[in-house]
Parts: sequence; structure tokens; C-alpha cells
Amino acid sequence: MDIKSGTSEASIEKEGGYISSLKFSGRDILLQGDIKNKTHGGCAILFPYPNRIRDGKYKWNGVEYQLPINSAPNSIHGLLNDTALEISSYEKDHLVLKGIISNPGYPSPLSVALDYTIQDNRFILDLHAENEGDQQVPVAFGIHPYFLHGGLWSLEGPEAYSFLKYKDKYFPDGNFYSLPGNELSSDSGRDFDSCFELHDSLKLKCKDRTIEISGNKTRYYVIYNGKWCRSVSVALEPMSAAPDSFNNHMGIERLEPGESTDFSISIEGSF
Repeated sequence: MDIKSGTSEASIEKEGGYISSLKFSGRDILLQGDIKNKTHGGCAILFPYPNRIRDGKYKWNGVEYQLPINSAPNSIHGLLNDTALEISSYEKDHLVLKGIISNPGYPSPLSVALDYTIQDNRFILDLHAENEGDQQVPVAFGIHPYFLHGGLWSLEGPEAYSFLKYKDKYFPDGNFYSLPGNELSSDSGRDFDSCFELHDSLKLKCKDRTIEISGNKTRYYVIYNGKWCRSVSVALEPMSAAPDSFNNHMGIERLEPGESTDFSISIEGSF
């Protein structure tokens, strides 16, 4: 389904609510997506956990759970991606998709409503989730956009960023290290697949555009410029929780039966 406002447009799939393309002022903002590989282009919606859960295992309220292994040996990027959603409302510039997330590796089913709005050079996603079961559940949210950069990119923000230290390749050990802001750029030549903490909006300055990302509960960002970026994009993933959040509990929310929560993300472009 497409939603449009002036020369801005987004294409959204019912499977997982995946955003396969986004245009501002008639220009592509995202690397072209692929419904079969949602986290290798476009913008996947990461819920009820972003990033990885080690070995897909976690213990919650004394019960051990096993999530699907989809990035061996770990579980990655939530349960929503493969969930079939239905159209609840559809207008020219606005779409709402609804569905139920249910999996044996998760304590209770969740109802979800994804609300998409396109404005001139601005895209807004609101996610509403409610615990439909009889067990408390952990929830966290993120998105996985690949931003086209035109050959040059840098982050505009603090003089230094606070990065999570990893005890191995992907999983935080609870400590942080500082990296100068000018290192987060194409000019630095660095390879990133790392997570930093930032309680603020984030600006990505590219060759011919600036993209601002903001969220109501955004606390962490993953920055990635590896092979799936194809040398033409950089992935900046705003998240409410850290990698392996179901084990380290860094940023998760707890929903009791019948409780609900809301997450919101805005992407805005200027040229």
C-alpha cells in the first residue's frame, strides 16, 4: 500500500508492516527494500525486541523461553516481521495495520496497531501494543532503516558518543566507552556494527540532505555500514532498548495483562 502527501510517498507491506520505500520531495530516502530480506534494505519494524537475543534464550519470571533462531545461533529483530497484519483504515496519507503477535517463545500474545502518516518530507510511525494474555511480558521497539547517503555521511550531535562495550561481537557487558563525534562519518573510514546511547533526536547529514530521527522512547541507536549497506547507505536503528534486552533488561518495558504501551518514531528530511 502507498501513502502520499505532495511529493512525499511511502510504500508499506502488510507482512510485518515493512516499509519498502520512502520518498521525500520525490527523492528516495531509503535503500530499496526486499520483502524476503526485510533487514537488508528499506525499513523493518523491530518488535517486541530489537537486535539480538543471545541463543534466542531468556528467563522471564522464573520461566525459560526459547525464541526462533533466525540469525544462528541467535534470535534477531523481534517477532513482528513474519506476522500477517490486516488493514484497519486506509486514507491517502494515512494507514493503520493491526494484528496479533503470538509465539511459544514469548509469554503472552500481544495485539499491535501500526499507524503510519506521511506529510511533506516527514514520516511518522506510531505503534500501540496491548498484552492480551495472562502473563507479564517484556517489550521493546525499534526500526531498521537504511538511509541513502550519496557518498558522504556524518552524524550531527554531541562532541562524543557513549558506545556500549561488547563482551563478544554483539552483546553488551554493561559498560560504555566514548567515541568522538567526528569519527561517526564516512570520512573516518570506520566500519560500524555498534550501539550507542543517546537520549535525543539524531541528525544524519548526507551529501544532499539531512535526515532527523526522533522518538518518544528512543534511547539507543545501532549504526551499521557493513555489506548490506552496499556502499550507498548507512543503517541507523533507533531503539527503546539495548541488544539482548530480554536478558540484560537495558531499556525494556514490562506489560501486565491488559496493559498497553505506545512507541513513536519520526523521520524528517531537509534538502
